[in-house]
Order: sequence, then structure tokens, then C-alpha cells
Amino acid sequence: MAQVQKEADVVNATNQLLKDEFFALQVIYDAINAKYMQADSERAELIDRLKELKEHEIAMVNDFNDKEQRLQMERLRLDLEEASKPNPALDAKALERKGSGTEEGCSGMGAQPWAEHYGDFLPESCKIKFVSAH
Repeated sequence: MAQVQKEADVVNATNQLLKDEFFALQVIYDAINAKYMQADSERAELIDRLKELKEHEIAMVNDFNDKEQRLQMERLRLDLEEASKPNPALDAKALERKGSGTEEGCSGMGAQPWAEHYGDFLPESCKIKFVSAH
């Protein structure tokens, strides 16, 4: 009977040791779990902040692109307005019909007849400079 009592004491001691180890592991697990929950919560907050910042950045880029597009369209509209205005600098004879004939200055190669054409859309002063340059 003493043998059984000894074995029962050893089993009880081992059982108490296991209970103590289980309790210690449970405390460690709870501490680690609390840290994990805190870290997960912080991560979620950081992700939300990052999303907000990215959305703000996207909105700013979109606003900038819209502004640039409006400016570009305004420049295009102004350019089209400017191009559609009558140009008083055009030569009054620019749209006159020119007769056919030979070009002066080509006599060395044999004068070739040139087809009828309409005048250039250049001011007369530019036309004279262009013709005199060649």
C-alpha cells in the first residue's frame, strides 16, 4: 500500500506540474493573442489611412488632369478662334486666277507651259521675297 501511495503522490505531483505548465502556457498564449489583436487592429487602421491617402492622391491627380484638360481645350478653342478670324495680311490678289504660260527664269531648259493655278495664300511682300530668293 505504501507503494500505491507513492505512485499516487507522483501522479498527483505530475498532474499538478502539468496543470501549472498548462496555466503558464495559457497566460503566454493570452498575452501573445492580445499583442496579435493589437497589431492586427493597428494594421487595419494603417491600411485604412493608406486607402484614404491614396484616394486623396487620386482625387488630386484627377483634379489636376481635369484642369490641364480644360486649359488645353481653352487653348485649342482660342487657337481655333484665332485661325477662323479673317486675316487682313493676306494679299488681295491671293485668290486671283493666274493664267497659263511659261515660267520666267527657266529659259535655259526650254520654256515649259505651266497649268492654270490660283495664287498663293501669302502676303505679296512675302511672295516677292520668296520669288526673289529663287
